[in-house]
Amino acid sequence: MLCFRTAGTRLVAVDRSAARVARAQALGIGAVVLATSLRETILPFQPEGADVVVDATGHAPVLTDAVGLARALPWGDENSAGARLVIQGSYPEGVAIPYAEVFARELQLIVLRECTVGDIHALLDLVTRGLLLLAQVVSDVASPEDAASVYAELRTVDTSWVTAAFCW
Repeated sequence: MLCFRTAGTRLVAVDRSAARVARAQALGIGAVVLATSLRETILPFQPEGADVVVDATGHAPVLTDAVGLARALPWGDENSAGARLVIQGSYPEGVAIPYAEVFARELQLIVLRECTVGDIHALLDLVTRGLLLLAQVVSDVASPEDAASVYAELRTVDTSWVTAAFCW
């Protein structure tokens, strides 16, 4: 989220965890607790739909709902590109995508691999210039021996963790 904000993107973060929402708000990111459905929660902020939807949850039902948040392409508008869905979460199993909704929106699916050398250089540049503070991104530091329990905690809905780093 902070990288998107640094790039000047208008953000609305939605989460089931009040602690993570409070953390995002403290960082200056518009965030709301998911009250009912994902669509009903986000509708007041972006009624026409979003140009870019990022799912970083790794929770398959959220990915399915995220498709419905993308802006629909107006009928007969051949010159407009469809919205984009960035799939950034790590899913333990395969996921299903609602094809009819993706097709109707001409939604572009972007699946990111872990990172590239260019991503690392861009991130280090943001840190070096003081535009991204790592203390804002890392919610916990753990030892590599605790990796299994850390990843299990990150996959729970009610965790206050955002991300973790391992101290090698």
